[in-house]
Amino acid sequence: ANPSSRAARILLARTSLRSGQTGDAIELLADFCDRRPKDAEAHNLLANAYKGEGNLEAAYKCALKSTTLEPENPLFLNTLGLVAFHLNLGDAALLAFSQAVALQPEVAPLHRHLGMALVGLSRHTEARIEFEKALELNPSDTASLLQLASLHLRHDRNDAACQCAKRALQINPDDAEAHFYLARGHAQNGESSSALTEFERASSLDPSFLTPYGIWLVEEGRTAEATEVFLRRLANEPSDGMALYYLVESQSFPATDSQRSDLAQLSQDSSLPAEWQTFANYGIAKVLEKEKRYDDAFQAYRSGNQRSFGLKLRHINDLVGTIDQELSEAKAVFTRERLAELRAMGTPDDRPIFIIGMIRSGTTLLEQIVSAHSQVAGAGELRYWMENGPYVVNDHGRLAGCAREYSDLIGRIQPNHPRITDKMPLNLRYLGIIHSAFPKAKFLWIRRNPMDTCLSIYVTPFTDPPIFSYNLYNIGYVYQKYAELMEHWSSVLPENAFLKVDYEELVGNQESETRRILDYLDLPFEEACLHPEQNLSAVRTPSSLQVRKPVYRTSVQRWKNFEPWLDDLKAGLGPLAPH
Repeated sequence: ANPSSRAARILLARTSLRSGQTGDAIELLADFCDRRPKDAEAHNLLANAYKGEGNLEAAYKCALKSTTLEPENPLFLNTLGLVAFHLNLGDAALLAFSQAVALQPEVAPLHRHLGMALVGLSRHTEARIEFEKALELNPSDTASLLQLASLHLRHDRNDAACQCAKRALQINPDDAEAHFYLARGHAQNGESSSALTEFERASSLDPSFLTPYGIWLVEEGRTAEATEVFLRRLANEPSDGMALYYLVESQSFPATDSQRSDLAQLSQDSSLPAEWQTFANYGIAKVLEKEKRYDDAFQAYRSGNQRSFGLKLRHINDLVGTIDQELSEAKAVFTRERLAELRAMGTPDDRPIFIIGMIRSGTTLLEQIVSAHSQVAGAGELRYWMENGPYVVNDHGRLAGCAREYSDLIGRIQPNHPRITDKMPLNLRYLGIIHSAFPKAKFLWIRRNPMDTCLSIYVTPFTDPPIFSYNLYNIGYVYQKYAELMEHWSSVLPENAFLKVDYEELVGNQESETRRILDYLDLPFEEACLHPEQNLSAVRTPSSLQVRKPVYRTSVQRWKNFEPWLDDLKAGLGPLAPH
């Protein structure tokens, strides 16, 4: 009746958006925004319409326009934050959500969105605070409960994760994601029977959870059962490249012609979810590598890295950007004299055995060897020091409290063993703090050929990889700085603070090296330590399949097969590169 009515047009656009008719909403709003360029609400609605259609670049421009016109509108800032988040613009999303929360702190979803951005930027402690705030404001906010459950699991707070999942299930007993997180909590507590029940329930409600269910079975060493679960998933969804990757890796025979063909096809299908295509790329790359088609294999590995990198939030202060600063601070703060002072604040607890080294240097193999001993239990990769280390570095007064907290944590995880391994590789960043907290603890530093280590990082599909792992130069540069940092720790820590273990020596002279390691740990030799493949401990790292096999040497000098494509890696390694 009145084509020029703003109110009618805005209401009709809102109705179209609510009913999923984003094309109609865009048609209603696009020319309207051209004619009324200062109408902030219309630009915000258009941003949501473009976001609904998947046109994130156009959505971002409209969201920026609306917040420029009304910079203190929390609704518009939230839209900008969500679009930035989906574009993986981490800093922009963080800024928008932070401003929205400051303007309207009583709205639970704003705190949840801010928490999600903080998780993506690895600022987990701050993220937890935001999720908890969202739940204070709305105890029935299931999305915040599940975000918090996921975060608790990443930091080994398994009981807290289970409580969050159970609260979500009280709200909706058929919430598949809540059953999944409850399953992971039981799994990480070693409650396999309860975990199995919850994985089955989650996957019956949503078959997409069959893939992580199968991965858990792989971690538990139950590869035959895992194979059946992956086959169930692929019967339901043949395009799940992650399920196919794990099926091929866990089966007892090479990829079949059909599997090879499917991996090749899925690796080229950009319409798939990015994670599925990424794993298909890694899968076909491994097949090609085994066929000695190293050029084609490397191109597939490169495609996998590029696709996977697209899933990460961008942040100016990632590890590559801060590692020089960390190295300088470590050299300035952690002198021999200061460490002697800090050790007086530590605990006499001698249970921990810290296994450190660059990721993909053999830390999982070393843990399986040591934890095969009857007096040792493996706690996996605990994130405690990755979360708390930065705060203790800036406030040494926290050291004694963190030492007590960590002692309590490992006591809950493994209460029945006198010695416990923690194999978070990059704990080496906080070695001064950890050694001061536990002066009587033992540290095993495993080193591997830099080229082999860095190549292994590049060709391994991680579920939560560090951002430097997608770029050969960055991998080499981080390795170079890690080596410099370990040189510093070697110069300021007591001579017997850690034992150096060479991966090549360990796989080449397994028994003599194993005896040397056990001697350093003051443990009697046990035959079981020579058969880490028989260790029944769960392995929740990308090495979960390799360590189920007897120790092998085929990964030594693997990098030479790919040398023509590794110039960027050599440049990043600098003086550590082969000449």
